Amino acid sequence: FKMMNTPGHTVGIGSGNLSPDYVFIGQNPGDSISNGYPVWSNEKDGSSKVLLPILQTLNLDVRSYFTNLVKSTTIDNSKPSEESVKFWRTYLDEELKILKMGNPNMKIVKMGKFVEDNLDLDGIKIKHPAYYLRTGNIDEYENEIREKIR
Repeated sequence: FKMMNTPGHTVGIGSGNLSPDYVFIGQNPGDSISNGYPVWSNEKDGSSKVLLPILQTLNLDVRSYFTNLVKSTTIDNSKPSEESVKFWRTYLDEELKILKMGNPNMKIVKMGKFVEDNLDLDGIKIKHPAYYLRTGNIDEYENEIREKIR
């Protein structure tokens, strides 16, 4: 669901299983917004069209929650500023506390270098789906997920 409207940006929290085995954390909502919601809710746009079908194939989609380190879009889908990361970190920490109540053993999955570099939590590191979207090596991505997550 949408948290708030900010002129020129869409701001939202994650979605998915509220007692997740896995919490996938991306950089921030991308350019693609469907019906006012970040790309996590739309398999046809952005990184979700790569990640979600793989997770469905592995039956991991229903066991997962999807969110972002930064909760707002950026101009031209650029990397979020350090100030933005610091601001939204409080919201991410609260979101993770709530999810942990549903499953204290949930695992964090950090997607991409930006999240790895800016999130000081233990977790599984995988490449961001956008990398595979650009290279077209989607089978390689499925293999990475099978190896590191399953």
